[in-house]
Amino acid sequence: MTDRTDQAYTALSDLRSLLADLREVTHPIHRPTGWGPTPDTIAAAGRLHALERNEAMAGLRNGIKPLGASPAPGDITVMQTRHDIDTDIVDLEEAVRERVAPQLRPAATTNRRIGTIIKLLPKIGALEDLLDHVLTEAYRMRAKARWALGDSGEVRKLTARCPHCGAKSLRELADRGVVTCSNVGCRCMDPTCGCHEQDRRHQWHATQWHTLTEGVSA
Repeated sequence: MTDRTDQAYTALSDLRSLLADLREVTHPIHRPTGWGPTPDTIAAAGRLHALERNEAMAGLRNGIKPLGASPAPGDITVMQTRHDIDTDIVDLEEAVRERVAPQLRPAATTNRRIGTIIKLLPKIGALEDLLDHVLTEAYRMRAKARWALGDSGEVRKLTARCPHCGAKSLRELADRGVVTCSNVGCRCMDPTCGCHEQDRRHQWHATQWHTLTEGVSA
């Protein structure tokens, strides 16, 4: 494997472990500020919880125990995060299978879907755009799961100046594998860059950033 496929393997393996931790949460978690759920996601989580509770109660009235029944998590963000990651993994596995293994059938569970993606990493690594997508999604979901569990991840301040705004405000988000500028006024100068569509400051993959700046002083 290349360095980047190794990074994807690590991020996906971490994500699988974090999902297991999320399934075991039964109490509210204190989280660092800076990411938290929006009112819309809180409302969506509330609707999801109500739907699951109504289905469980209907089953109990008919003498049917919910499959895999366990105490409901006492933290609405945990429940919403699990639901979001389950949905995103379905999409990611489908995108991977379409590109490198169309003969494979979809896996039945989130853990198995992650396992499928990991097994296909050697083929994914041969397609740069697909590997970029897998890395970005794996880092994003891992960071989201860590935040839901109360872990803000490591943030390192870099000494180099931002190529777009010139400020010494670059930060490396280690758990997400990205470098980004913390200057709120910073804007990417490339109109074709995807950061414009996502309405965020420009980001570099950490490995890409270190390659670009290798041997260059701040």
